[in-house]
Amino acid sequence: QASYKKFLTEVQSSSSRASKVTFPEMAKSVARAIDGLRSRYNIPATPA
Repeated sequence: QASYKKFLTEVQSSSSRASKVTFPEMAKSVARAIDGLRSRYNIPATPA
């Protein structure tokens, strides 16, 4: 239970940090993360 509370607290603090980040920056980092996953798992950019 205690670890779950700690987890919720961390999620809230990280989401409040994320809300300070501008949307374009967030979209850019999401795109970068997707690109990284795509190259790691060798997934083509366009679905077949």
